Amino acid sequence: MILLKEAFLIFISFLSGSIMYSYIIPKLFKNIDIREISEDSNPGAGNVIKNVGFALGILCVILDVLKAFIPVYISINKFNVDGILLVLIAIAPILGHAFSPFLNYNGGKAISSTFGSFLALYPLSNISIIFAIILIFFKFILTIKPNSSVILASTLLLDIIIFIYDNNFYIKLISLFTSFILIYKHEINRNYGDISISLFNKYFKFTLNNFNNKKIF
Repeated sequence: MILLKEAFLIFISFLSGSIMYSYIIPKLFKNIDIREISEDSNPGAGNVIKNVGFALGILCVILDVLKAFIPVYISINKFNVDGILLVLIAIAPILGHAFSPFLNYNGGKAISSTFGSFLALYPLSNISIIFAIILIFFKFILTIKPNSSVILASTLLLDIIIFIYDNNFYIKLISLFTSFILIYKHEINRNYGDISISLFNKYFKFTLNNFNNKKIF
């Protein structure tokens, strides 16, 4: 019976994550398939903001965060999950978004759902705050382009910080497994082009020519 409850929580978390709001909402309100009009064919909230509109895009961001946050938060605070079960439940909505069965397992890049899952871990861990600060740093201060390279740098730095400063072994596992998912999704749906690094997207800019055109996987 305990195993059934655990399996149910994991399944619900995955199912919640697999609901692709960034595909559904543009289709519902604008009759637009976001995969067909975006550069990387990614059904993500960032592409909705860029190609459909700010308001609908922000709505997708909020829903993508909540669809991961709610099942993980309930599992922790209502069912007191911890240990390996916590790892599986925290990762499940991220996997659901990245490999949604509703889109033939070709989901989004899972940034918003990752933040939602991480946010539900507070106050057990500050990983959501660290993740947000790192993304802001590489996006607006030490600016890295294209976006795929931002995620690679951000996940690597996140893992280093978590492994050094977070004493919870299971949080380390969550961070590590999530990094694998994010790097893989950004690799197969990569934003191609030369990698550029600059300060505030303006100063001390230098470029790594053709480096981003090489496959990792």
